[in-house]
Amino acid sequence: MRRLPDAAGGAYRTRFVMGGVGGGEWKVMTDGESARAAQWEDLYDRLSDTLPRFGKTSPSSEAELWLIDDDWGGHHHKIEVINAQCWSGDLQQAIRRILAEFHPNWGVYIDFEDCSYVVVYADGVETAPLWP
Repeated sequence: MRRLPDAAGGAYRTRFVMGGVGGGEWKVMTDGESARAAQWEDLYDRLSDTLPRFGKTSPSSEAELWLIDDDWGGHHHKIEVINAQCWSGDLQQAIRRILAEFHPNWGVYIDFEDCSYVVVYADGVETAPLWP
């Protein structure tokens, strides 16, 4: 995040700045983009704090759960479940509580090793069959 002067009056406003756009150029996000990015980061932090209670988290081969740290836009996060025994009703409820309290319009994709997935929302869970 960088503090950039507001073109209107010279006052400083906090805005997120994305680096590396278009081969190293910098792009200043609009207010809507920076608000979504701030929500993404806040939800990421809350999920990161919660997941270790349910299994080992990291992108390594020893991980049981992995919170993906790539932000591709949209209003979802993604958790890879490497050890299916880590997925439980308690973890699902913990995610739903976070969403309900802080980000009710967001969701979390839960991907399993067998290529099935669920999407957790504040008000419920959508299940999906295995990929065809």
